[in-house]
Amino acid sequence: MNFKEVENQKKLISEVLTHVSGKTKLFEICSFYSSLIDANDKNLINAYSLDFIYELLSELKSFTPFFQKPEKTESLLSLLNKIKQIDTLKSFVDELNANILHIETSLSQLKNILNGTEPVSQKQMLSFPLLESVSNINQQDSFGVLESFSVRITKNKNQNKFIFVPSEKKIEERLLLQAENSFQLALNYFHWHKKRLSKFHEVLIYFENHTASYEGNSLGAALTIAFIERLSLIYNLPYVTRIKGNIAVTGGVDETGNIISVSSEMCRKKVELVFYSDIDTFVVPKADEEHARNKIAGLNKSYSNRKLNLVAVEGIYDLLNRRDLIDIKKQPVVVRAAKGIRKNWFVSTLSVILLLILSFLWINNYDDNPFTYELEQNQIVIKNKYNRSLWEIDYQGGGEYIKKMKWAPALETYFRILDVNGDGKNEILFCYASNSKYSNASYSDGLVLFNWKGEILWRRGFRKDLFSRREHLTPPYSISIFDTLKINNNPCIICCSNNVNSYVSAAYILDLSANKVISDTLWSPGFINDIRVIKGINGNEKEILVLSCNNSFQKNCLSKLMLNELKGQLLVTNDYKFLNIREAKVLNCFLFPNSDYNSFSKQRMNGTVYRSLTVSKEAKTIRFSINEDSYEILGKVFYNWHYDTNEFEISIGNDFRVMRDSLVAHGELPLPYTDTKEYREKLRKQILAWDGDKFIPLDEYVTKRAAQK
Repeated sequence: MNFKEVENQKKLISEVLTHVSGKTKLFEICSFYSSLIDANDKNLINAYSLDFIYELLSELKSFTPFFQKPEKTESLLSLLNKIKQIDTLKSFVDELNANILHIETSLSQLKNILNGTEPVSQKQMLSFPLLESVSNINQQDSFGVLESFSVRITKNKNQNKFIFVPSEKKIEERLLLQAENSFQLALNYFHWHKKRLSKFHEVLIYFENHTASYEGNSLGAALTIAFIERLSLIYNLPYVTRIKGNIAVTGGVDETGNIISVSSEMCRKKVELVFYSDIDTFVVPKADEEHARNKIAGLNKSYSNRKLNLVAVEGIYDLLNRRDLIDIKKQPVVVRAAKGIRKNWFVSTLSVILLLILSFLWINNYDDNPFTYELEQNQIVIKNKYNRSLWEIDYQGGGEYIKKMKWAPALETYFRILDVNGDGKNEILFCYASNSKYSNASYSDGLVLFNWKGEILWRRGFRKDLFSRREHLTPPYSISIFDTLKINNNPCIICCSNNVNSYVSAAYILDLSANKVISDTLWSPGFINDIRVIKGINGNEKEILVLSCNNSFQKNCLSKLMLNELKGQLLVTNDYKFLNIREAKVLNCFLFPNSDYNSFSKQRMNGTVYRSLTVSKEAKTIRFSINEDSYEILGKVFYNWHYDTNEFEISIGNDFRVMRDSLVAHGELPLPYTDTKEYREKLRKQILAWDGDKFIPLDEYVTKRAAQK
C-alpha cells in the first residue's frame, strides 16, 4: 500500500463507521490497522496509526469474546500485540495491555465452557440472540449479542402504550406490532382473571444493550413470556410464572400464538451465536429445528464437550407447558395477603413512578447493582452502570498509594467488583489498612467483602509467625488480591500478604463464598507484586507466575510453579531462609539486574511494577515491567520472556530513557545511551536463570535447556 491507497481506505472506513456499531465497528477498525501493518512501511504506519486509536480503545472496552468463534478473538489479540509495537502508540501501551488482559481472561472462560471444563451459567435469565446487521446476514462474518430486557407494566386510562428504551424516534413497525401481539397473548393467558385486569396498560420494555438496533419480530416469544411473568406479579395472581434456567429464545409469535420461523440462514447464525455463550438451553421455532440441530452438530465437531440443549416448539403455549423451562407455582395465601395489604401504598406512589419511567433518570435509579467506581478524596465511590453513585468505601488512612494509582489493573490488587455467589448482584472486595474504619483488633490489615448494598459479609486477615536465620517474623501483614479462578466450581482468588515490618510475603488461595483458605502457603523473601494463573504450556494443568522482589539476592524475580504446588519458599540465600519450610518446586526462576541508574540513585534495588504481568499465548511471551526509579513510579524497563525458547527481549520506557540519557550526556553515567541495542544487550546479559542447582547466566541457561530438548 502507498499513501494514496491508505488515504482512500481511511476515508472509506470513516464513512462506514458512522453506520455500524459493536463488533462490526471494531473489526472494521481492525481491518484498517491490519492493512496498515501489512504495508510494512514504518513512515506510513506512524503517519496513520493515530487516526482511529481512540475509536479502537473505546470499542475494546465493551468487547467480549463470547458469541463468536475463539479464532476471531485470537486474531484480534494477535493484531493488538502488533499495534502496541507501533512507535507512535507507545503512550497507549498500558491501556492496550489492560484490554488485552481482559480479553484473554474472558476468552479463557469461553474456551473452558466450550471444552466442558467450566459449567454454563446457572443464573435464571431469559434472553434472545440479536444479530448486529441482519441486512448482511449472508456475509461470512456476522456479529451479535445475547440481549436481555426488563419489563415494567402499569395501568393506563385510555389506550395501550408501548415504550422501548432505547429506541429511534419512530418505533419500527414490525417491532411494535409484535409487542402488541405478545401482550395480547399474555392477557389471553389470564382469561379466567379477566375482570381483575385493567383494560389498558402502559408497557416499558428496557433493553440492556444500548448499542443494538432492534428490528423485526424474532423477540416475540421472549416478550410474551416476560409479559406473562410480569402480569402474574403486578396483579398478585394465585400462580406466579418465572423463567427456570439460563435460556435463550428466538422466534416471533402470531395472533394465535404460533411461533414463527426466523428462516434457515438466520437460524443457523443465531445458533452459532448462542453456541459460543454460557447459555444452557436454546428455544427455536419447530419449523427451524432441522437447521438448528444440523448447525449444532457441525459446531460440536470442533467442541464435542459443549452441551447446548435445543428445544423446538410450535406455539407459545407449548413453551409455557415445559416445566423444565417455565416454573409455574402457586403463591402461598399468606404471601398474597401481605402483597394485598401493601397495594394501597403502591397505588399512592404509582403516579410518581409512571413519570420516572419515561426518563432515563428512572432507569438510572432503578439499577442498584455495583458496576464501576470513581476515586475521590479518601473514598471509592461505587456506581451503577449508568454512573449513578450508590455508596462509598472509605480508604482514609492507608489510601495514599491508592490515590496515586493511575492504571486500573494496579488498583485491582486492592479493590475488585465481582459476583461471588452468582446471583447477578456484584459484591465488592476491598483490602483495608490498619487505621481504616473497617479494621478491628483481630484483623488490623485485612480483606473485607461487601454485598451489593455495602453491608459487610465478612472480613479476614493474615496472622502467621515464622523464623528465618535473621529474625523472628511476626504480624501484621497487609493483603493484596490477584487472579480469580474457579476450584470445584467455587469462586476463588489468589491473595498475597506482605509483612508490614519486614521482608516476608505469603501467597495462598481463598475460597470467596466460604471465606476459607483452601491451599498451602507459598513464602517469598521479598514482596510479591503480581501473580497470574496460566494454562500449562505442555498440558491443561494450571500454572502460576509470581513477580516479586527477592531481598536475599537484592534483585527482582520471576518464578513459575504448578498451581497445585503453591507451597514452600521461593529460592533464597541461607541467611534469609525460613526455618522448617521446604524449598518450593519452581519450574523456572529468573533474577533481573539493577541498572547503573539505580546504583547512581543509591537505591538498594529497583522495583517490579504492581500488576504488570501480561501473558500472550499468540506470541508465546510473558511481559512485565521494572521501575528503575522506583520511588517515582517512573523509569520503566520492559522485559518479554519467550517461554518456548527462554530468550528475553528488553525495551526501554520513554521516562527511563530521558532520565538516564541526561546523566550520560553530562558524564555522570557511562555510554552507551539507554534506548540502544548495546544497552539493552548489557541488561540482558545480566539476567540470571535457575538451572535446578544454582543461578547461571541467561545465555548459558538457554544453551543448556536447548540441549536438554
